[in-house]
Amino acid sequence: MASNSEHNRKAYFDLEDAFQTYPKISAPANFSKSVMKNVHASATKPQFRLSWIDYALTFFVTSMIGLGLFLWQFIPTQWIMLVRFKAFVLWERSIRFPFTPILFVGCALVFLTISFVMVIFRRPRLIISLSE
Repeated sequence: MASNSEHNRKAYFDLEDAFQTYPKISAPANFSKSVMKNVHASATKPQFRLSWIDYALTFFVTSMIGLGLFLWQFIPTQWIMLVRFKAFVLWERSIRFPFTPILFVGCALVFLTISFVMVIFRRPRLIISLSE
């Protein structure tokens, strides 16, 4: 008795042989024009639409640029110099404190989080349909 895969292989070769030996005829002269006319007539025209995320991102970016310009114009120079001084002091103190373990743990946590998210989103979702 032939196995299922042998039966499928024989059916495939029979079908391939039929395709190769079937006589080929050309299409009518205006066949493609009429078909393409029907395809173009039934195709829906895409419309440009903005979703809510487009508006939200635009509002966020423009408000951040406006905030930056506002702060650039109206924050006193003394405050900017104070922030620079505090950053310099923090940098000087950080030279004596080794950041390597903290950076290593932080990178490991980021890697684990990204890996976990990839595993979660790669799994197929269970779709429950409520049929009545």
